[in-house]
Amino acid sequence: MAPFSYWLKLWLIHASILLLASVRQSWIPRTNPCDVTVKNNSIVFHCGKRSLKEIPDGITSNATELELQENKITNISKDAFRGLSELTILNLNWVNKYGKVFITEDNIYDAFVTFDTKDPLVSDWVHNQLRVQLEECGETVLPICLEERDWTPGTPFIDSLSHSIRQSRKTIFVLTEAYVQSGIFKMAAYLAHQRLLDENMDVIVLLLLEPVLQHSQFLRLRRRLCGHSVLEWPKNPLAEHWFWQSLRNAIIMDNQAMYNKLYTRYFTTM
Repeated sequence: MAPFSYWLKLWLIHASILLLASVRQSWIPRTNPCDVTVKNNSIVFHCGKRSLKEIPDGITSNATELELQENKITNISKDAFRGLSELTILNLNWVNKYGKVFITEDNIYDAFVTFDTKDPLVSDWVHNQLRVQLEECGETVLPICLEERDWTPGTPFIDSLSHSIRQSRKTIFVLTEAYVQSGIFKMAAYLAHQRLLDENMDVIVLLLLEPVLQHSQFLRLRRRLCGHSVLEWPKNPLAEHWFWQSLRNAIIMDNQAMYNKLYTRYFTTM
């Protein structure tokens, strides 16, 4: 017969396993339909392929990855991911595998796209690639505002620019060498920053179509504070799929929720 110490150790191991399991699951609501895995510093919510019709409740603020692929979600609230400050990966591939997905919010557009309209190559890229990817491809419909298509003829330029920025969830700056030198870029950047001052809303998404502003302090700070809002058009065509997915995520998610915590702590303690 095994000695008492053997059975005591066995009981302690069994009790420890039960305790760890209960602690691990204690911060996850019992009604949460997702599986959760914890590895190193990653907390992954596996909510894909579960026939979900809405974003599930109970996604904790310390989640680093959220998988929502291949569900039946038709509407995503603009605040669905607010507060997920640790989130680094968001998988929305075929989030509604039976049709389109609509972002429900008060803004008329999901994004206003500002770019060098005088450059025919840039205009062609915006209208035939960026617009198509956001409005026609994929499962998530993201209506965008374009100057040449959506502005009312005869309205003063500054009024149209201001209204487009304020009526859109995000403002996408398609950056080229010529555009960053223009007065239009500077005015649009000023108005976008004004929303941060007036409404506490960071709406800026920088899309570098060309390698510009490489020595800009503004770009460096932007990369460090909110790297998810700075995207570069890839040189490798195989990376374009990930680029478009990253752009969709940048439009949908709240910039403040993605701020680097090191910098936010610095600014809030000053």
